[in-house]
Amino acid sequence: MLEHLKKEILKKFGQELAYNKDCEALAEIVCDATGGRISATTIRRLFGLLKSPSAPSKFTLDLLANYVSYKSWNDFQSNYIPEEKGEGNIPTTWEAFQKRAFELSSDAYNLIKGQSGIPFKSVATRKIGEDRIHNFLQSDKMALSFVAPGGAGKSTMLAKWYERVSQDSQNKDVILFFNATFMINCLNSDFMLERWLEEQLNSTSKTYLKHFLDKPKTCEGKIILILDALDEVSYDNTKLERLFLQLNQFVANRKDSKNMKLILTSRTSTWEKFVLPFIQRENSLYDAWYEIDLDLDQEDKRNFPPLNGFEIQHVFDETINQQFFYELKVENLDYYQRNTISNPFFLELFIKTYSPNKKSDINDGYKLINEFLKNKIYYSRYSEEKIDILKAILKILKYGKDSHSVKKMELKSILPIHLKTAGNYYYAYEEMLSYGLISEYVSVNEYNGYCKFVKIYNEQLFEVLLVKELIENNGGISFDLFKQIEEEYQEFELKDRLIAQLFSIAVESDNYESLSRFFELNEGTLTSSAVTDILTTVITNMDDSKIDLIKTYASGTRSVEFMLALSGNLNRLCGDFSKVVEIISETNADESVRIKSLSLLLMTSLMSLEQELSDKYYNLLVETKPNSGCSAYSIALRFTSILFYNHISGKSNDIELLKVFYYRQMAYCQVGDRYESWSGEFEVLVCNALFYMQSYHKVIQLIDDAELFYDQLPIKAHFSNHKLLRAYKLVAQSKLGMKLSASQVQELEFCNDSLISSKAYPVQIFFKSFLAGIYFEDGNRDFQERHSNRAFAISEFARYDFCKVSLLTKMAKYYNAWGETTKENLCLKERDQILQAKKAESLVKILND
Repeated sequence: MLEHLKKEILKKFGQELAYNKDCEALAEIVCDATGGRISATTIRRLFGLLKSPSAPSKFTLDLLANYVSYKSWNDFQSNYIPEEKGEGNIPTTWEAFQKRAFELSSDAYNLIKGQSGIPFKSVATRKIGEDRIHNFLQSDKMALSFVAPGGAGKSTMLAKWYERVSQDSQNKDVILFFNATFMINCLNSDFMLERWLEEQLNSTSKTYLKHFLDKPKTCEGKIILILDALDEVSYDNTKLERLFLQLNQFVANRKDSKNMKLILTSRTSTWEKFVLPFIQRENSLYDAWYEIDLDLDQEDKRNFPPLNGFEIQHVFDETINQQFFYELKVENLDYYQRNTISNPFFLELFIKTYSPNKKSDINDGYKLINEFLKNKIYYSRYSEEKIDILKAILKILKYGKDSHSVKKMELKSILPIHLKTAGNYYYAYEEMLSYGLISEYVSVNEYNGYCKFVKIYNEQLFEVLLVKELIENNGGISFDLFKQIEEEYQEFELKDRLIAQLFSIAVESDNYESLSRFFELNEGTLTSSAVTDILTTVITNMDDSKIDLIKTYASGTRSVEFMLALSGNLNRLCGDFSKVVEIISETNADESVRIKSLSLLLMTSLMSLEQELSDKYYNLLVETKPNSGCSAYSIALRFTSILFYNHISGKSNDIELLKVFYYRQMAYCQVGDRYESWSGEFEVLVCNALFYMQSYHKVIQLIDDAELFYDQLPIKAHFSNHKLLRAYKLVAQSKLGMKLSASQVQELEFCNDSLISSKAYPVQIFFKSFLAGIYFEDGNRDFQERHSNRAFAISEFARYDFCKVSLLTKMAKYYNAWGETTKENLCLKERDQILQAKKAESLVKILND
């Protein structure tokens, strides 16, 4: 009855007793409620948080019985009726056993499901985990483990597997799925796992499992016991050891059973500390475990891998790609983003904060780590002690310039991480170890002896902490700190990543003084992918607060080269970046730079139907003639933007079209004798404008000539635009009446998919619109509407009013053909509203043609 009394006490108290402060709170509440006195130490003894050889006194039992509304302990024993949890005690059939197990398992399943940071249906199914469970259940082994750091998705994988299996009406297995934290108040010195299981099943005779296990012929399937999150039971090593001793005893008792299967999940630190010592190759328990890894020299004991690209993509498709037009692909992410979100905890955070048009880019790996640190370090228990431990590790490592691990003995000589009585360092260390912030492993030291090492588990976490420490030691961010990192970490791979992260922090804190000389860093630093990525993010997502910084960069030669190289890949110069490009066009004396800037500004204003700006940039551009010093890209961009301006303005392009091969020859001349660097970029740019002008013969002529030129090259490098030009040629032939085969349409689909990874919005819109027309002609309305809607969504995102007007005109024609006049009129009305707002009604004739 004592266990029932404890359950009633906890039920009234409203929470489990996990820490001393909980016991103190309960003792105070009991005193207030009863008028009697009971100490927190007595509470701790009663609930097994403190070892005690003696039973609780009659006074204590009377007081606690009184707390739960009984007159005395005798009254409680006489009148307390335990709650029935099921339809009976021992089920008389396997079906009843299975039903009771389902009721119990649903608690653990719903707990995991409720803790999911994204809709549970969107969570990726971990095939590698489910396959391992399937193979294990088919084997003659009795026990299986999933070992990985906290947040790796072990529990979620089991919940997804349980969800699928429990819905299978043909499945005859009994699944007992428990979260191990349910045991927290039961791990007393007399704890027995089988007895605990019987109590959960509410069997008075305590022969529930024994009945079926001792009589295998009564079993219609397997009994699968799942104990999830073993190390979340307690940070008390005594209790954990007690639990694992019972688990080993359970395996030893049942390892020969053909019906009993045990599945455990554990974090790497707990697995290494409590499980491996009991399972050795010479031990009889070794053969009971399925695919157990006993490589003691292995640094990482995990056997459950991070999410792979397919699993991450599945989650994207079920979440982000359901909300936004832009189809986010895993391959579009940088290394740090992919590596970070391979941990499900970070993936959920990524999805919650993602936006394709977000100016503050929280969805990069570094910022995700910062959010993680807030939750798990700075605003957690023992935060000061955890920070001290991490700082000590970085100091011993000489801030990343020595090694990737520290000897635990060295760390112990600085902080008492091994002493329970010396403050909270022991608990802080154990908690970080349990959650996978740090890890331990045994390896050979420099003296060829075995030694325990400690390291910060996650590479990105290490680098974020390192940057914070460097900033703190420097007294803030300055240009000297950038130079210091560049010089001191010159031989280290993490140099560029540290500088990129430092740049990001400086921008966010508006520390422009430290950034004004940024382009004085070495060429190798500035052209590294890590630094280029962060510069691109900052420059293309500016606001008014950053315009002064970019204006500073616009006055420098190296910074202008970088920004224009970047702007050449943009498809719309929005906001302050347009202002920066205009500043460059006004102040830079280089003709190639001026032509490129004006061409980009002209294309932007044309796409957004800004007539006055278009006229302004067009007049400036035609006055600026290309010369032998202009780049091939500048020449092609100038020619394309002039063609497009004349087309939208209703002017003739006949004379300009006669110059197409003249300009191409001029562009080729810029390549010089290095023909192998030619990529067909001129043709791609010009063909894009020719399509909108419906000059399909000219497209074919231009591409045929380009292919002939390419065939004659003495050295053929990778022709990056060959696939796109081939697709352009198919489209032009189709527009001139050639019927495309199914394989050719599929080729266009593949080409369209390959464009998604870029921000080539005009080309994406064109391809989507063209494919919509193909499917319309074939009578495939679903595919037609899918491509039309996607093209329109991209146009809205990029604010391409010209494309929106064109698409609305085409969609109206489709609805007319289907006899849906209401939708047709709605499309035409929306189109006319855009044209009236932009004062561009003259476009109607061009679009209808």
